[in-house]
Amino acid sequence: MESMGANPVFLVSGAGMALVALGSVFWWKRGGVRWWYFGWGAFAWAVGVALKFLWAFLLNRRIYELLRASFPENVSNPLFWAYVGLLTGFFECGIVLLLGRWLEGLREAGWREAVGFGVGFGAVEALLLGLSSLATVIIVLTAPEKLPPAVLKQFAMRGGAILWALAPIVERASAILVHVFSNVLIILSLRSRLWKWFWLSFIYKTAVDSFAAFAQLSYGLGTLRHLWTVELVVVIFGLVGLWGTGAVKGKFEGGVQG
Repeated sequence: MESMGANPVFLVSGAGMALVALGSVFWWKRGGVRWWYFGWGAFAWAVGVALKFLWAFLLNRRIYELLRASFPENVSNPLFWAYVGLLTGFFECGIVLLLGRWLEGLREAGWREAVGFGVGFGAVEALLLGLSSLATVIIVLTAPEKLPPAVLKQFAMRGGAILWALAPIVERASAILVHVFSNVLIILSLRSRLWKWFWLSFIYKTAVDSFAAFAQLSYGLGTLRHLWTVELVVVIFGLVGLWGTGAVKGKFEGGVQG
């Protein structure tokens, strides 16, 4: 591997993602939200992602091949991106809905508690990705022969290393905002018994992961320009989530049912 591939600056990615995860939890915990909500959020993420991964492992390749065989590429690709997004909507939103129907404390949660649940949901993902990134970079720095060439190639950047390293941090911070808004909407749906909030969450999260599928499978993240174009869109999704989370606060505090 080339020397630039072992640039220690890539440690910033993992450390930054872990700090974003821990920082978001402890910052929101200052408001007095019980650990219970963060913990159940993390649990919901783990179950939803595990089920989604199992489904994808068993069926994604078959579905992709079926779409490619049935439609031209300019149709099959968007259909597959939408399918990947729908998996996220189905499993990640669905598990929260089911959990809320089972846990009285969740379906009656206030706005701050609902946000805490969403923070836990997103923070555990950011923390695990951060620790994984740190471990990988440490191996790249100390024992690169233990890793496959495809992994080493990701770190063989000739320039702009810090920009490559910062992108995952920005993405995880934005993703936490997405998870928070999505989960707050589902808990609002449970409180108000109005399905429109659940379906808004479902559509929002499906759109986010459909775009992610497009970015990874078709647009590509192999250049800084592509990478930061994608990150800009992810940031926009996150800012929409931040705005939306604040916008529905009154429906919790005022007991509005509509």
